[in-house]
Amino acid sequence: MVKIHWSVYLILGGAVLYVSNRVNSQTSSRDFTLFIWLGYLLLTVGIAKLGVWFIKRKKESPKENKELRNYAVPQQRAARYCQKCRNPLQGYENFCPNCGQRLK
Repeated sequence: MVKIHWSVYLILGGAVLYVSNRVNSQTSSRDFTLFIWLGYLLLTVGIAKLGVWFIKRKKESPKENKELRNYAVPQQRAARYCQKCRNPLQGYENFCPNCGQRLK
């Protein structure tokens, strides 16, 4: 079964409602009343799905959120410097590229 995102319902409902009201106001007959109700129905379903999404999002455990944050933001290493010349080091060099001092 295909799950449709809540924003699709809101966009389609708003579009159907807008077009139906515009066409219905330009004509003297009320032929588009069914489409107006369909637009309201789509908007209602979209709002309901949005509410369910918020409730599910709130129920996530803080541990899961913390784990996701750890993966999203890479950990930064502490800056390393040569003990002899204080040159900043990049990566995992065994020797200082500036003075040649053994680092490990």
